[in-house]
Amino acid sequence: LKKILNTESESLTSCSICSSAIESVKGSQKDGMVNHISFAHEDVLLKYMEEDNLWIGNSKIYSLGENGYRVKKMKIDIKSTEELKQKAQIVKAKNLKREKLKKKKILNDSFQLSTGKISPIVPAEPTLPLEELMKCFLCKKDFNGSGLNSLLSHFSEEHYRL
Repeated sequence: LKKILNTESESLTSCSICSSAIESVKGSQKDGMVNHISFAHEDVLLKYMEEDNLWIGNSKIYSLGENGYRVKKMKIDIKSTEELKQKAQIVKAKNLKREKLKKKKILNDSFQLSTGKISPIVPAEPTLPLEELMKCFLCKKDFNGSGLNSLLSHFSEEHYRL
């Protein structure tokens, strides 16, 4: 940006590339020029960045572990009080109870399926007669004589915003 601003230092009111008027940003004409160049002339900015060997998106970005930084191992000692031990036992008991209930439910479900007590859920079929289904529910136009394809094309042509 210094190169661009130095070549245009005599006139910061208009852009030398596209001749458009430059508005000042926060009272600074220089900031207005910088904003205009970065938004309107990205290609020029990238050309100058490439000449200066600045990052233009072609270089690799390494994560922390790839650069050889090591993760520091830490040891944390927790004082084990009687109150903490009781809370841990309560949490373990709740987890065991939850697991037992899950196993019991799975066993019950598999037993009911094997004995045939549970019937599979059948999706409900439409209860309207076919003559009523072949009418457009929006404009009540009848398509019983012309078929399902004409009803679908009617929906896509007339009521396409559905």
